[in-house]
Order: sequence, then C-alpha cells, then structure tokens
Amino acid sequence: MGIYDVPAVTDKILSETKTKKIFYVGHSMGTTQYFISLSELPEMNDKIAAGFMLAPIAYMGHMNNAIRPGSPLVAPYPLYKAVNLALMGKIQSPDQFRQQLKLSGGDICDLTATKCGVCDNLIFLLFGYNANQMNNTELPNILAKYPNNIAVKWLSHYAQNILSCEFKKYDYGPALNMKIYGSTKPPEYNLQKITAPTYFFYGEQDNLGPPNDVQITAKKMKSGTLKGNYKVANKYFNHVDFVVAKDADKLIYNRILREMKRYKK
Repeated sequence: MGIYDVPAVTDKILSETKTKKIFYVGHSMGTTQYFISLSELPEMNDKIAAGFMLAPIAYMGHMNNAIRPGSPLVAPYPLYKAVNLALMGKIQSPDQFRQQLKLSGGDICDLTATKCGVCDNLIFLLFGYNANQMNNTELPNILAKYPNNIAVKWLSHYAQNILSCEFKKYDYGPALNMKIYGSTKPPEYNLQKITAPTYFFYGEQDNLGPPNDVQITAKKMKSGTLKGNYKVANKYFNHVDFVVAKDADKLIYNRILREMKRYKK
C-alpha cells in the first residue's frame, strides 16, 4: 500500500486539483503507509506539504494490545501462506458479513447495547479505557461502516515487526530474502530518507502505538524533519480516540488545521 496505493492516490489528487503538494493525514495503518512510501520513494517527499501522523505505527516492540499474543500465528512466512490460503488473501469486511447475515456491527451495538456497556467495554478491552471520550450516540453508525477488508499479508508483516521490535520489510525466510533483497534478512526501512515536514500526535494510553514506541520512531527520523511531537492532552487517550473521541477536534484536529496554515502562505 505504501509503494503502490499512496503514490497512486497522491498523483490522482494532484492531477484533479492542479496543485503541487498535498497534506497527508494518516491514522494507525495510514501512518505506516506514509513511513514506507516516503522512505522507499524519495520523490514522494516533494509531493507532501506536511504529514500529520495520528497514533504513529512503525516500531511496535512495546505494543501490549490483544494483537500481540496472536502475532506468532501469522508472522512466519509458511504460517502466513496457510492462513492466507484459508482466508483467500483477506479478512472480510463487515459489509460482506452484513450482506450474508443481514446484520451489521451497528445493528448489534445499537444505542441501547452501547449505553449498557456491551460494546464500549469490548472497545476499551482492545484499545484502552476512556469512557469520557466515548461517543455512545455515534458509535453504532461508526461500527456499521468500519473497517474495510484487511490483507492477511499486512497483518503478517505487522506481526513480524511486533515480534522483532524492528521496522523492516517483509521477511520471506533466508532463501527468498536473498533472492528478493540480496541478503538473508529483510532490510530496515530508512526513516532518514523522509524529508517532508512531519508531525506526530500520540496518546498516553494507546496500547497499539504506545509512547515509548512513538519516541523510538521519532529518534529514527532525520534531524529537522519532525516539526512537532505532541502528546494529546488527555491522559486516557487511546488508539481509536483519534477518530471517535468526542473532543478530538479540540484536542487534535484544530491544531492540525493551525499547522496547515503555516504551509499555505
């Protein structure tokens, strides 16, 4: 996605808007795509006015989410191939289950179920507790549309980096690595190659992108590239709060808009 999708979408936007640069705002996997795209394709840096990373995900050695225990099941290439074959390459989106079962996440987690703690507590278990920012009214609508299909290989790649505590290209095993990369181990993504102005926003209770991993990523960036490294001013802010919190506009979005104005002069 970082090598093919991000450049294609960027070029399409530039073509349609007749502008020279765009602002990039990414959350979670969207930040990973940014790091990969701009480090592997240097020309992409010239197309980004500024990048805003919400819950940056690159180095993940300190991740303490429920995803970690399952990582060994999909990280090794042979296991990935088996899971990939079983799931036909992707984890199905809720929309496909909706079509088959005539039921969506929003139907299950309706307003009553959410207020009774059925769904919000599950979210808290997965991503961290922040009841004051939970938008119970909007949650059923959000769950009815989120997320889309997820490629099994993406999950396998994340799992490898979680277990290795590194930010490297996909590990196919020594033999295939030698054929693809010219070495028995996959090379690390070089964040020093990112030159576009970049901003980090992270949450203190984010268990997918914990603060110590965010700081490791920050230290890997080229000096002067990271223009802002902001901890959200809410001590319970978690991974999904960046997109669903009631006060996300006050805590994050307004600051992003102010920073964007600096590059429009």
